[in-house]
Amino acid sequence: MKTLVFDLDGTMYRGTQIIESAHQFLDYCIQKDIPFIFLTNNSMRTPQENVKHMEEMGYTNIKPEMFYNSAMAASQYVKKHYEGNKAYYIGKQGMKDALNQEGFIIDDENPDFVFIGLDKDATYASYSKALSLILNGAKIIGTNNDRILAKPGGFEVGNGSVVDMF
Repeated sequence: MKTLVFDLDGTMYRGTQIIESAHQFLDYCIQKDIPFIFLTNNSMRTPQENVKHMEEMGYTNIKPEMFYNSAMAASQYVKKHYEGNKAYYIGKQGMKDALNQEGFIIDDENPDFVFIGLDKDATYASYSKALSLILNGAKIIGTNNDRILAKPGGFEVGNGSVVDMF
């Protein structure tokens, strides 16, 4: 049997608001044993945090192993294709966990890589630190190139804009 792949934001929910037709379809998939996974370019949340986020909106029978995010993809790709295991990152717990899972050592002095994931709480100091590390030879790794994010009533800066800044 084939596996269905679902995006999250804008497909399953909008912010913290469930999309009812998605909820009904997911319940149908669970009832009929149709396999599915969630694939997201949002690197901020861990799979466990994604489960909690969705359950708080009313989804049920969701498990952490159903999620694959851009931080996981980026860290796995870099581990497979590049030498070095020291990383600095801009991001949230989802980024940190993905790097740790792949055996990266978090290093804010002499990393091989600077991973850039969305962090809505990032500061000028963290951006300046990342810039310094990149100028000293660390390779920049962006987790996605979305330049803007839709939000109720407008837009906000996306991860791609931050990556482009560097």
